[in-house]
Amino acid sequence: SSNYMSNLLVQNIKHTNGTTAQTVDSSGRVTLPNVPCFHVYNDDTNFSSTSLSKWTPNVAVVNNGDHFDLSNNRFVAPVAGHYHMAWSALFRNVTSGFRVWWYKNGGIYTNPSDTAASDIYVNVSGQVMATMTGVFNLGASDYVEVYYQSSGAGDIYGDDNMHNGWTGHLIG
Repeated sequence: SSNYMSNLLVQNIKHTNGTTAQTVDSSGRVTLPNVPCFHVYNDDTNFSSTSLSKWTPNVAVVNNGDHFDLSNNRFVAPVAGHYHMAWSALFRNVTSGFRVWWYKNGGIYTNPSDTAASDIYVNVSGQVMATMTGVFNLGASDYVEVYYQSSGAGDIYGDDNMHNGWTGHLIG
């Protein structure tokens, strides 16, 4: 029996319309220039609310494809697939509880058969950095938002990119 090995030698993989989907450089590094990805944060002020409120980022550091809608504070999936997302913030003097949730298409996103997403519950004196992550199974045009609610004292530090932020990208 013989073993045959073949090589596919390419620099770019393109759609029939000419859009480059994948590039391989001379060192073998692969880039995917059109993969939806984003990183946003809120640089305005500290925020807290005893009413259910939407987290409102106002700075997009990365927004490849413009799929994070800063006017509506949500990520809108351009294609069906699995997306990885992470949201984190510095919580300060939260002595009566502070909760943060993922929302999908306007409703809380906690169905374990549909996602591997976590939420956050913080109750601490002083400061603590907390993160929630998830792998989301989204259809084209599904959207994801972040909501929060405080039971009383405390806030989320909203000064810069190092103290709060939301990042995400298409896995496939």
